[in-house]
Amino acid sequence: MLISVDGAGSSHDLIDHLDQLAKRPGRQLWYTVGWDLTQRERDAITLVPEKVWQTAIDTCGKLRTSRDEHARITPAAQIADITDLIRTGPHGLKDWPADLRVIARRERAHPGAQLSLFEQHAGWRFHLFATNIPRSLPSGHANRVLNNLAYLDALDRSHA
Repeated sequence: MLISVDGAGSSHDLIDHLDQLAKRPGRQLWYTVGWDLTQRERDAITLVPEKVWQTAIDTCGKLRTSRDEHARITPAAQIADITDLIRTGPHGLKDWPADLRVIARRERAHPGAQLSLFEQHAGWRFHLFATNIPRSLPSGHANRVLNNLAYLDALDRSHA
């Protein structure tokens, strides 16, 4: 079972509850839940090397690209797993489930979009979500898909 919740419904209590449901014997429950962009996450995002960002896909599996001012095709959205960057430190994820991952998506803002100062400076709009879907799953077509961050992001965005 997959449970997907946008950022308005996210809370520590919800993730703890979903984690308990996922631990029941004989059950498989995965979730994607919106995650707040706090200073901890902003600091982590600034540490992600450019080469780590992967091009996002749409819900049909096509790369999300656009043309820049020089008519070059560029990524319109990109994804990176920032879990390891925010798990440690004084404001880390110590009291969160051990299998929780945090994924960041950045995309070019539409004209007129209201951006935070961080987003204005970075030139991207950010969305984060938490999931318990592991980094690596056993072989099988569906699992190969879920092992790919771009598909995981598309899965999170498909809840609407």
